[in-house]
Amino acid sequence: MRHVVLVGLMGSGKTTVGRLVAASLGWPVHDSDVDIEARTGKTVRELDETIGTEAMHALEVEVLLAALAGDGPSVVLAAAYTIDDEACVAALRDPTLLVAWLRITPATAAARFASRGHRPRFGDDPATFLAEQAERRDPVFASVADLVLEADADSPGSLADRIVREARRR
Repeated sequence: MRHVVLVGLMGSGKTTVGRLVAASLGWPVHDSDVDIEARTGKTVRELDETIGTEAMHALEVEVLLAALAGDGPSVVLAAAYTIDDEACVAALRDPTLLVAWLRITPATAAARFASRGHRPRFGDDPATFLAEQAERRDPVFASVADLVLEADADSPGSLADRIVREARRR
């Protein structure tokens, strides 16, 4: 296994859980938001507002594919959009990866989404926006996931422990 990859909607807890997984395994973490900000000097929200959503998404794809191409081992936190990109989906199906889907209800994600200033703005109704995202993306997340975790129900520590156990088992 080269990498553990966390996927899920914005607000699913990828950053929090992923950092716990990386600390437990002693592996580096590749967080798409952090990597993009280090590369560009701007948050994804700032990029969305200055270069546009399409260009920002292209950076998210670039960063994910670069992280997955690395030798590893590492913990990779995939931007939610990347599941809409065919090249990313194909890369996530690599059998040398452990892909963990942090499944979350749109209502819970929206509550978390609203409290974070670094994410792009998607109107006044994040719950509806995220419900539409979930309807379209959840089947694709399911198709690449080796492990499906209920991020609404479990604590970040519990989710991380389950991912670490699976990673060590492999």
